[in-house]
Amino acid sequence: MVDIAHCKSVRDLVEAMAGEIVDFDSDEEFTNCWSAEFAEHNGFTPLSFIRGLEEDARHFRRASREMKKLLKWGI
Repeated sequence: MVDIAHCKSVRDLVEAMAGEIVDFDSDEEFTNCWSAEFAEHNGFTPLSFIRGLEEDARHFRRASREMKKLLKWGI
Protein backbone atom coordinates (compact mmCIF):
# COMPACT_ATOMS: atom_id res chain seq x y z
CA MET A 1 0.00 0.00 0.00
CA VAL A 2 1.29 3.44 -0.93
CA ASP A 3 0.51 6.50 1.16
CA ILE A 4 -0.25 9.06 -1.55
CA ALA A 5 -0.62 11.89 0.96
CA HIS A 6 3.17 12.25 0.94
CA CYS A 7 3.43 12.24 -2.86
CA LYS A 8 3.84 15.76 -4.19
CA SER A 9 4.37 14.77 -7.82
CA VAL A 10 3.91 11.93 -10.29
CA ARG A 11 7.60 11.15 -9.78
CA ASP A 12 7.06 10.77 -6.01
CA LEU A 13 4.12 8.45 -6.66
CA VAL A 14 6.04 6.30 -9.14
CA GLU A 15 9.00 6.07 -6.74
CA ALA A 16 6.71 5.00 -3.90
CA MET A 17 4.89 2.45 -6.03
CA ALA A 18 8.10 0.99 -7.50
CA GLY A 19 9.52 0.54 -4.03
CA GLU A 20 6.38 -0.95 -2.55
CA ILE A 21 5.50 -3.49 -5.24
CA VAL A 22 9.01 -4.91 -5.46
CA ASP A 23 8.66 -5.87 -1.78
CA PHE A 24 5.59 -8.07 -2.43
CA ASP A 25 6.14 -11.41 -0.65
CA SER A 26 4.01 -14.27 -1.98
CA ASP A 27 4.61 -16.41 1.13
CA GLU A 28 3.55 -13.61 3.45
CA GLU A 29 0.49 -12.85 1.32
CA PHE A 30 -0.49 -16.53 1.36
CA THR A 31 -0.19 -16.64 5.15
CA ASN A 32 -2.26 -13.49 5.52
CA CYS A 33 -5.06 -14.59 3.16
CA TRP A 34 -5.36 -18.35 3.25
CA SER A 35 -8.12 -20.12 5.11
CA ALA A 36 -10.48 -22.98 4.30
CA GLU A 37 -13.32 -20.47 3.94
CA PHE A 38 -11.26 -18.32 1.56
CA ALA A 39 -10.42 -21.38 -0.54
CA GLU A 40 -14.01 -22.58 -0.68
CA HIS A 41 -15.38 -19.14 -1.52
CA ASN A 42 -12.83 -18.53 -4.30
CA GLY A 43 -12.41 -22.07 -5.60
CA PHE A 44 -8.67 -22.19 -4.92
CA THR A 45 -6.42 -25.01 -3.89
CA PRO A 46 -3.37 -24.04 -1.85
CA LEU A 47 -1.13 -24.83 -4.82
CA SER A 48 -3.14 -22.82 -7.34
CA PHE A 49 -3.28 -19.86 -4.98
CA ILE A 50 0.45 -19.81 -4.26
CA ARG A 51 1.20 -20.18 -7.98
CA GLY A 52 -0.97 -17.14 -8.65
CA LEU A 53 0.81 -15.19 -5.93
CA GLU A 54 4.21 -16.15 -7.36
CA GLU A 55 3.04 -14.96 -10.79
CA ASP A 56 1.94 -11.69 -9.17
CA ALA A 57 5.38 -11.32 -7.56
CA ARG A 58 7.11 -11.77 -10.95
CA HIS A 59 4.78 -9.21 -12.52
CA PHE A 60 5.42 -6.71 -9.71
CA ARG A 61 9.20 -7.09 -10.05
CA ARG A 62 8.96 -6.43 -13.81
CA ALA A 63 6.67 -3.45 -13.25
CA SER A 64 9.01 -2.04 -10.62
CA ARG A 65 11.98 -2.31 -13.01
CA GLU A 66 10.00 -0.49 -15.71
CA MET A 67 8.94 2.23 -13.29
CA LYS A 68 12.55 2.73 -12.22
CA LYS A 69 13.55 3.07 -15.91
CA LEU A 70 10.95 5.81 -16.27
CA LEU A 71 12.43 7.59 -13.27
CA LYS A 72 15.89 7.46 -14.87
CA TRP A 73 14.43 9.03 -18.03
CA GLY A 74 13.14 11.90 -15.93
CA ILE A 75 9.38 11.64 -15.50
